[in-house]
Amino acid sequence: MSYKKKNYLLLLGSLFLFWISWELAIAETVSLVEKSKNLESQLSKVSNAPEEIAMLENRLKMIHGESQKYQLGKNEMRNRLLSKVVDLSNEHKLSLKHFPDQFVQNEQEVQLATSKIMIEGEFKNMLKLIYAYENSEEMPGKVSSAVFQVQKERWKNKRSLQLILFVQSINSLEP
Repeated sequence: MSYKKKNYLLLLGSLFLFWISWELAIAETVSLVEKSKNLESQLSKVSNAPEEIAMLENRLKMIHGESQKYQLGKNEMRNRLLSKVVDLSNEHKLSLKHFPDQFVQNEQEVQLATSKIMIEGEFKNMLKLIYAYENSEEMPGKVSSAVFQVQKERWKNKRSLQLILFVQSINSLEP
């Protein structure tokens, strides 16, 4: 037999022995190492579970306390909102044009009250009003949307800028 054939057979034999050793010993070891790493990561997650539960409970209490600030009765919220909006409108030289009843929507354990406020005046002053409302902690509800529109009066041929402000308040329906 020539050296070329011997080297070729040696190469094939070593590849065959490597494949057999991989299948019989190394493959199982590699899979067991991966399984061990997965189990260790799951164990570390489980060992941190009590701290994570406590942290999530504290966060839930904080969110619940934060939401309690905005929970008011329907009439109380409407009166406070009207009072605050009138004060801000006067402060920013705007006029309150329309303040219809709230739209109340009940879903599961939550009541969502939406108030629509129509204000007329200058654009810059309206932006100041929105900014003041959003950044004040004592305001009832939160601004969910603001729409600007130009209204034209037919008979006077006069145009005016109006702001329609939607303010939402969330109340829990729990007894």
